[in-house]
Amino acid sequence: MTYTSVPNGFTECLSCSVCDPNNGLREKQACTSTSDTLCGPLTDYYCVDQHFNCKKAIKHSTCSPGQYINQTEYEVEERCCPMCAPGTHVLWHCTQDKITTCVPCLESTFISELNGLMNCFPCTICDASRGLRVNKGCSQSSDTVCEPLERFYCIVKKKSSCTSALQHSKCRPGQYIKQAGTSSTDTVCADCTGDTYSNGSFSSCLPHTKCEAMRLTEKNPGTHSSDTECGKPYNSLTIIAPSVIVTLTIITCVSVFSVTCFCKRKRKRSVVGGKIKS
Repeated sequence: MTYTSVPNGFTECLSCSVCDPNNGLREKQACTSTSDTLCGPLTDYYCVDQHFNCKKAIKHSTCSPGQYINQTEYEVEERCCPMCAPGTHVLWHCTQDKITTCVPCLESTFISELNGLMNCFPCTICDASRGLRVNKGCSQSSDTVCEPLERFYCIVKKKSSCTSALQHSKCRPGQYIKQAGTSSTDTVCADCTGDTYSNGSFSSCLPHTKCEAMRLTEKNPGTHSSDTECGKPYNSLTIIAPSVIVTLTIITCVSVFSVTCFCKRKRKRSVVGGKIKS
């Protein structure tokens, strides 16, 4: 087949190009009397010699283990166009004689990678109802980075940003805070043991107050969740009275015993003398 695509003074038409698969080519548009065959690269090939028409294509390289595809072009209408840089998006796709036209992302939108997209992504909102606050604000080339609110910890994370958080657990009375909560871990509680107590907010259990050591009466004994409750202080009468009572009781008993013995001895002497006094 032959063709001529422009007015000419040729004595014969030009031969149509052949899209040779051995050169990595396929036919995109057949030859006509007024236009040459239009060739394009085979699937998984890319053009290395193009001047209005691809003359030769090479197969894409295969990444080795430990490598990834660093793609800098995107395909549109069977053309490979240069990608837009992070923070920008495509306004117009490339043509045969123009490269891709890129424009910056609008406010509150972003794109963090090379792309062939017509629109940027909306920035993430750090929702307080999900226990989140802003750690780093959104920019044209990076999304918002969220973190847990104070006294919250992250339970779902995407890349470096937290997407959901819960409030730290509170220890119950009778427990102490064994390990304080962080932005990534919950509070760890442990039970009080022995003669100690905690209301749930202590970092360790405290020993019960000794009322006697403070010269106070004990009103209510301590538990694992509450301290000993002390009453009124001891007064001097309270301390001395038991001793005085005991002493007086002993003196009274000794006196009665002595008088009784004396009376018995005196009566015995009277009987021996032959007289009994009434």
